[in-house]
Parts: sequence; structure tokens; C-alpha cells
Amino acid sequence: MEYFQEGLQKCQKLAYLSIQINSSAIDNQKINFFLSGLQKLAQLINLQLDLNFINIESQGILELGYLLKSLNSLTTLDLNLSNSLIKNDGALCLIKSLENCKNIQNLKLSLRGAGISDKGIADIFYGLFQIQNLTSLSIDLEHNQIGCHGVTDIGQNLVQLKQLKTLVLELSFNQIKDEGLKNLGLGIKQLKSLALHLFLRYNQFTNEGVNQLGKCLGMCENMQSLVLDLGFSKLQCDENKFELVSYLALNKNLNFLQLEVKGCQINSQIAESIGQGLSQFFNLQQLTLKLNFNAIDQLGACHLANNLSLCQNLNALNLEFDQNKIGDQGVIGLISNIKKIQNLESLSLDLKNVQLGNQGIEELGLNLGNQSHLLKLKISLHGNNIDDKGGFSLGLNLGLSKSLQILELLIGANELTNFGKNQMFSNLKYGKCIIALNIAKKNSINQITKNKLLKILRLTKFT
Repeated sequence: MEYFQEGLQKCQKLAYLSIQINSSAIDNQKINFFLSGLQKLAQLINLQLDLNFINIESQGILELGYLLKSLNSLTTLDLNLSNSLIKNDGALCLIKSLENCKNIQNLKLSLRGAGISDKGIADIFYGLFQIQNLTSLSIDLEHNQIGCHGVTDIGQNLVQLKQLKTLVLELSFNQIKDEGLKNLGLGIKQLKSLALHLFLRYNQFTNEGVNQLGKCLGMCENMQSLVLDLGFSKLQCDENKFELVSYLALNKNLNFLQLEVKGCQINSQIAESIGQGLSQFFNLQQLTLKLNFNAIDQLGACHLANNLSLCQNLNALNLEFDQNKIGDQGVIGLISNIKKIQNLESLSLDLKNVQLGNQGIEELGLNLGNQSHLLKLKISLHGNNIDDKGGFSLGLNLGLSKSLQILELLIGANELTNFGKNQMFSNLKYGKCIIALNIAKKNSINQITKNKLLKILRLTKFT
């Protein structure tokens, strides 16, 4: 540590610094000494400081506060105090110091598992709105004890951050219920121009709270990008209809949407409701929809895709159905409707463990092979019932594509023999436009087939 201090003496004009400290290699006395040494870097503009799993005591928090107060030129700060158990008092001390960093524009603060309750959250966000130049805020509060009062305070104080353009808010694994979710939305909707990433996995809200949040987000008129993760919430166990996506569609300027509802007990009725909402997004260009670990059957998949085909401005689509029982007919309905999206250039399909067999895989290959504008394709087919016949057909049809340039094909844990895998990939030789191919190690084709593909396809990338 003394050598570190000596090194700092020679770096007085340092503008950028990134440090990660191993929790097993430092004690509280050394961390205090280390933090006091950083105070000499008065010209520092960008600081990344990773203190994950370091149990900083009160004196360490004070030293960290003195450090932040001394760095008047700082514009970007990435501070990781996750799993440090600073609790409410430490959070208050930290945020009081941040209030003096008037020039900070980009702040990333990780306080995951830090033992912070509603009282600490109120102090944190009251302090944050004192930083008037803040344009980008990312704060990770996963695995704390945040309830209705805490999340309400977040919403109320966000209103004060008038200059904020990007907000990443990680609130998974807390105790947020419907009322808190509504109040959070009321605060966010005041930020008219915002790119929002909101993570709310494993909380206690229902459809009612989700609908209220969606109604507020739909009123953010200038929001163009939204990532919303509601994973592992019990959305079906509620008497209210799931109208989140229809409310989001009220925002006509949204062009990027990532919606994650993994493990939310979503059935085919809710899947159809999601599709009906998506059909109202006339300007949407990029969509990621993660529906893994739900109860969607073939009818739900067909209804969802039928509505999705109305989004004619989509150029990039990522759909994840892992562990849903959509079967051959669901995949056929899905892919026949996706084919109708004329501007689609990039497609990623996660169809792992969906009870897919030869009939579905043949139709999937045929439709995708005829997709005239498709340039990039990723298909995950792990854990289905595809044998050599289905693999042969898939390879042949994809190989006949006149547009496909980048292909990633993951097809492990099916019923293909090694001979069948080799035939499937050999059929790709007809794909004259393919320049990059990822087949994953689990697919394990032999070296002869690899050499043929490299020679015939003239690949620039083969992994």
C-alpha cells in the first residue's frame, strides 16, 4: 500500500482511474489509508472504484466521503459498494459527500445487498437531486429492504432531476407492491425525455400495479428506448386484465423495447394481450420479448405472432420462448407470421425446450430461408425432438437463403446423430452469402465438415 501511495505522488495530473480491490487482500485500516491517498488526485475526471464485498466500517465511509469532496473536477463516477453492508447511516454519509460533486454528469452507484431500508433510500434520492448536472444515472439497489415508502420516495425525487437523459434503476429482490409501483411510475412520467432501464424482478406487485406503471410510462412522450424487466412476478394471479403493453403503445415515439416477463405464470390469454398491445407500435424498430418459463401453448404463440406481424417497421426482433409448450404448430404459426414482417434484417429465436419436432423445424427452415431481407439469424433449439431428417431439412433451407450473412445455430440435446449433424451443416454450402457462422461446441461436427464449410462458404468468421 505504501508503494501505491508513492505511485500516486507521481500521478497528480491523472484524469482517468479504474481500481478493483480484492476483499481478501485488504483490511479496514488499509482501505482508509488507500482512500486518503486518492484525495491527492485533484484533476481526476473519471473514477471507477470497485469495493465489492469489502465491509467498510464507519471510518472507511468517512474517508470515502472526504475523497469525493476533494475531487471537484469529477464528471464520471462508477462506485461499487455492493455487499458491503453500509446500511442506512453509511448511505447517508456517502450521499452527503456526493452532493458536493457538483460537476458529476454520469453516475453509476452499486449498492446491491447493502442492508438499506426505506429510510436510507429516502436519503439517497434526496441527495441525488442536489446534483443538478446529472444526465445519466445508474443505481443498483437489488437485494435490499425497499418497500412502498422507499420506492415512492424514489419517484418523488426523480421529478427533480430535470436534466436526466438516461436512467438505469435496479430494484429486483425487494418488497415492492402495487401502490409503490404506481408511485414510481408517477415520478418517472415527469421525465419527458428519457432512456429507461427498469429492473423489478422478484417483487410483490400484481397486474394492477403493472398496468398503472404502464399507463405512466406510456405518457413519457419523448421516451424512445425502454428496457423493462418484470421477471418472476405473479402476473396471472390477479383479477385485473394485463394491459401493460397497450398502455406502453400510447407512446408513439418508442422505437426500442425490451420486455422481460420470465416466469410470470403467463398463459396464452395474456400472451394474446401482449400481442394486441404490440400491434399498436407502428414506429417500433427493435423488439426483445423474453417469455421464458411460462405456460404459453401453441394457440398463444400463434395469436402473439399474428399481432406482431403488424409491426412492419421492425428491423430487429428477439423472441425467447424457452420452456413453453408451443410445439410444432406453435412454431409454424410463429414463423409464418414473422415472415410477413418485410423490413426484418435481424432475428433471434430462443426455442429451447418447446417440444419442437421435425414438422415444425422443416417449416421454420423453409420460411426463414425464403425471408428476402434477413441478414442475421440466431436460432437456439436445444432440448427438442429434432432428428437427422429435420436437421437435414433445416440446413438445406437455410443454405438456400439469398440474403443471410451471419448465422448462429445452437441445436444440442436433440435426436441428431453425428452423421445427421454433419449433413445438416454440410447443406449450408449452398449459402453463398454467409460470411460468419457460429455452430457452438456442443454441436461437435467433425473436422472434415469444418474444412468443407471453410472452403465452400469462404467464411470470415467460424466459431
